[in-house]
Amino acid sequence: MPILPTNPIERQAARAILRHAFLRWETQACLFGAVAALLILPGYWKAAAALGLLGALIVISSSLSDKALNAEVAFQELQAEVRPETLATSANRQAIEEALDYQRKIQQLRLAQRKGAVQTQLELVGDNVGDWLRSMYRFARNAEALQQQGDFAHDLQTLPGEIKALEWQLGRGSANADVVRETLEKKKQSLAALTEVRQTIERAGSELQNALAAIEAVYSQLLRMATASQLPADAVQRLSQDVNDRSQSMKVMADALANALSNYQGAGQGGSGNR
Repeated sequence: MPILPTNPIERQAARAILRHAFLRWETQACLFGAVAALLILPGYWKAAAALGLLGALIVISSSLSDKALNAEVAFQELQAEVRPETLATSANRQAIEEALDYQRKIQQLRLAQRKGAVQTQLELVGDNVGDWLRSMYRFARNAEALQQQGDFAHDLQTLPGEIKALEWQLGRGSANADVVRETLEKKKQSLAALTEVRQTIERAGSELQNALAAIEAVYSQLLRMATASQLPADAVQRLSQDVNDRSQSMKVMADALANALSNYQGAGQGGSGNR
């Protein structure tokens, strides 16, 4: 993985790898020795500090070139963000846990491949699956949070009655017909948006199970490719694009629920932003 790449997910993992390399106890010990030599040793003996700096550079370099170590650091960074134990629904927790397990297995396949175009494609698949996992987790968190949001359920119950009342006013020839018509249109839009969000929440469990099944299928395809005599780069590339499309689809759903949740949480004591 390149240091400080342009892809935000890869860049996040690269920062974690760099941070781990600098914070290893071996690196810190070498740096401490260098500083101690500068402060304690007299005269020309202070040049011994260069040995400490050299040792730190060697440790950092070896750490950055260790693919297995870097893969583990990147996976731990993912685990720090995707925490199944924070989910209230056991089925959601299990789905995320199993998806994390498949991500680790995909990572192991990446490490087993020799450096080249195929390994690069496998890294892309792994990064996209990691992004997919993050979106799955956000989707589950937001779905559970909205289910617990009392105002959300309240609005779904009261908006149909409010719409009927406004339609009745228009039918009676209200003096403020333009204002009533505009309010009615906004209420209808709010109800349509809330209905769509409710349907998404009701499908949340099946959406997560479908995503998990898809990730399992991705791993199975990669496993079959990896055990073949030659791994076809074009097949991995097509698979990578499919994973990216699925990841983006899950991200759209997670963002939609996040926006709905933000409207309610941001409304505070003033009530729902959809009212």
